[in-house]
Amino acid sequence: MSHLSPETLAQLKDVAFEVREVFGERGYRISSAIRQDRAFHTSSRPRSELTRSLVSDAVRAGAARVGMDFELARGGAVQIRVDAGSRYQIVRVKRATRLMTGEPVIVANSASSWGAINEELLWPEEPWVFGYVAEGDWIEELFVAEVLGVTPGAPGRLILGAETVLGEGNGPSSGGGFRGDHGEELPGFEDDDESDGEADAGNW
Repeated sequence: MSHLSPETLAQLKDVAFEVREVFGERGYRISSAIRQDRAFHTSSRPRSELTRSLVSDAVRAGAARVGMDFELARGGAVQIRVDAGSRYQIVRVKRATRLMTGEPVIVANSASSWGAINEELLWPEEPWVFGYVAEGDWIEELFVAEVLGVTPGAPGRLILGAETVLGEGNGPSSGGGFRGDHGEELPGFEDDDESDGEADAGNW
C-alpha cells in the first residue's frame, strides 16, 4: 500500500479548503439554477452535474494556487498529477456516497481506468481518489484514498485503501457525513459525465 507524502497531503488539504470556500460562497446557485425549470427536477442528474462542475472548478483553482499539476482525464474528469519519484500518483476527483455502515461507495466505469504505465515516460501511474460527498448545496465530506481495485459487476465499485479526511465539512450535518439510502440508484454511473455506459473491471 502506498502513501502520500506529508507535503502532498498538506497541498490536498489546501485544495479541499478551496472547495469548501467555493461552496460556502456559490453553492446556493445549484438550487437556484435547478429552480429555473421544472424539467430540471425530474431526476438527480442536473444537481449532480452542477455539483460536479463546481467541485471541479474549485479543485482546479485550489491546485493552481498551491502549485499542483492538474489535467482533464477521459470524460472530462479532473485529476491532479503528483510526481512521487519513480511513479506518478494520479488523484482523480470522484463523487462518493456512504452506506449506513459508513463504507464509501464510488462507482467504477470504463472512464475510471487509470493506474497504468505512462506511455511517454514509462513510469507507473498510481490511482487515488479525491472523493467528495455532497448533500443539497453543501459538501459534507472530502477525503483522499488510494484505489486498490474494482469489484465485479456493472457497475462495479472502487476498492479503496485507508481514507484520509481532508478537513471538516461545511454542511448542516458536518462531521456525520451523508448516508445514502440503500434503495437509491447508485450515483455516479448513469448520471456520471465520466461514464460511457460500460463498467470496467480491468484497470481502475
